[in-house]
Amino acid sequence: MLSPAGWADLLAAIQEQTGQMVVFDATLYPTYAVLELPEDRETRRYARYYWDGSMLESQDSFGTASGPRVDLADISVDGMLRLSKRVRSIIEEPTSYYVLVRGKDSRDGAVVYAYANNKYSEGGYLSADENGKRIRKVTW
Repeated sequence: MLSPAGWADLLAAIQEQTGQMVVFDATLYPTYAVLELPEDRETRRYARYYWDGSMLESQDSFGTASGPRVDLADISVDGMLRLSKRVRSIIEEPTSYYVLVRGKDSRDGAVVYAYANNKYSEGGYLSADENGKRIRKVTW
């Protein structure tokens, strides 16, 4: 999922499923994604989906989002991928990583969050706006 081609395939699948490229939340792992897709165009109701790179599958899990929607077409894939690569360089020997895309944070404008951690439970994240401009760095 964390490649230009993987991102394009994901956007096409969401567009085909919903008629738009809007989500409440998209969590992208190297080989799959978990999405909270709006059930309609007005409420905060969502359905959870799983994307394996070839099929968008309903998880029969539903909820009400706490944050705003985000149009994935507005996200710079290059900025998102740079952020993911950068977070892996600030964590020693990362063993897992993922990217979270969600509606704009009203406090600082963050939309993209790239996380990484290692086998020692050390980790961190970088946040950025939709263009990939870094906003925050947090490590633990």
